[in-house]
Amino acid sequence: MAESRLCEHSRLDGANDMLKLAQFIERALLENDLSAMNATLSANSLLQGIEHDSNDVFRTAREYLRAQLYLARTRREELLGQFAIQTARLSGCFPVIALDFNEKRRNIALASGADAAFSPDDPELESKIKALTNGKGVDSVIEVTGNPQAVVQGLKLTAPFGRFSLVGCSRSATENIDFYNLVHRPGISIIGAHNMARPLHDRRPGVWTMPEDMATLLRFMAAGRLSSRQLHTMTADPAEAPGIYDRLFVRDPELLGVVFDWKNY
Repeated sequence: MAESRLCEHSRLDGANDMLKLAQFIERALLENDLSAMNATLSANSLLQGIEHDSNDVFRTAREYLRAQLYLARTRREELLGQFAIQTARLSGCFPVIALDFNEKRRNIALASGADAAFSPDDPELESKIKALTNGKGVDSVIEVTGNPQAVVQGLKLTAPFGRFSLVGCSRSATENIDFYNLVHRPGISIIGAHNMARPLHDRRPGVWTMPEDMATLLRFMAAGRLSSRQLHTMTADPAEAPGIYDRLFVRDPELLGVVFDWKNY
């Protein structure tokens, strides 16, 4: 069912056709047609103006789906942070401030729409952020690492009555949080933003279902408002996976997003 509908729009030659593809994906997702998730990279590739027949679309989609599962289990915090910058800008946030120890990733953040990017160990970090926020701190913090030190630092940088979203998975206990001074007294709202913390059916404004969230992201990508190209470090043969995993495990600063090319498998 999904394939017959997608084939109609598998050769795209303009913005109108990209909108049709986005609408197809959105409709399929809202109908809980999970096979439509395989169309994600086809939309991204077709944005480059490359023609594909229906077999190309689904082969590329399988490649993307496998790559995304791989990336989600390895360098999720770096990729999540980069996407958080883009979505914050789309939501009207200003200024958008990125924190990363790696200069290359800070430059990518700036290219993705951040207004400023600093290293977390910058001795003047607090004063720099206060200068950008009229002395009050950050109204909305998205913490994607799950690192206990990053959580404490993020709370210290949050403005009174601000929101602190815990996106990164804190697998170990975060100790020594002064809840009175960092949360209670300044009136901070902490949001548990785990990927599975979504309603299955009964949603409300600001708390959407998984299909609705995915459909929105895909529409942004189809419209060119959300991009993953700058996050792509390399395309590799799946046979190279062990070496790539080793580089990711030691947190190679030159490696961010890797896509496996499955076309010959």
